[in-house]
Amino acid sequence: AGLPTILGAWIGGFTYSPVWALLFLAIGAGAIFQVAWQIVSQLTRQRGSMEAVLDLSNAGGLLAGFSVMYLTSVLVTL
Repeated sequence: AGLPTILGAWIGGFTYSPVWALLFLAIGAGAIFQVAWQIVSQLTRQRGSMEAVLDLSNAGGLLAGFSVMYLTSVLVTL
């Protein structure tokens, strides 16, 4: 999924049309989501339940990642 992610981000970031930017950025985001979905599906099969996959450390890491992305967007817009 690396190739669609990189190409979608590059083409979507450099195009001037909002429609094409949305399309290519959606392709990149979809590729990332597909990989994340496969990882969670595999972990769920190995551990037996979704609760084992979504433990406190994973939720904390997800929250930390969202926080870093938000703070980065705030700094970029200043």
